Amino acid sequence: MEPIAIEIAIEIDMPMSQAVESLTFNLKKEGFGILTTINLSGTLKEKLGVEIEDTLIFGACNPTFAYEAITIDANAGLVLPCNVVVKNTGSKTTISIANPFDIINQPNLQDVASKAYKSLQNVISGIKSEISHEKED
Repeated sequence: MEPIAIEIAIEIDMPMSQAVESLTFNLKKEGFGILTTINLSGTLKEKLGVEIEDTLIFGACNPTFAYEAITIDANAGLVLPCNVVVKNTGSKTTISIANPFDIINQPNLQDVASKAYKSLQNVISGIKSEISHEKED
């Protein structure tokens, strides 16, 4: 069996603000909401005086998956919410979503991790679909 990547990611030719809009829309379609937003680049500049590429970290949560996970194992809350990183990489934007399989290695949680993984793959597919529709217009 092939090793599973730590992330589900896509690099797109889209401004960061538009990528965030697309991400938020596609997360919502899959039942996820954004619980937290961390401006990592802004925080590092403010606290340490260092500059990195524009980077946002979102805490995304699907309540159905979260509830299922914590009813199976109360400690599942330690890996919630799912981290999503949006990074400006010059003329492109990278969206990386933490792979639930990499985070949750408890056998009793593999079913919910599988459902979350498929749903998060759908988020990336939705973003790709939006890009291909924009190119057609």
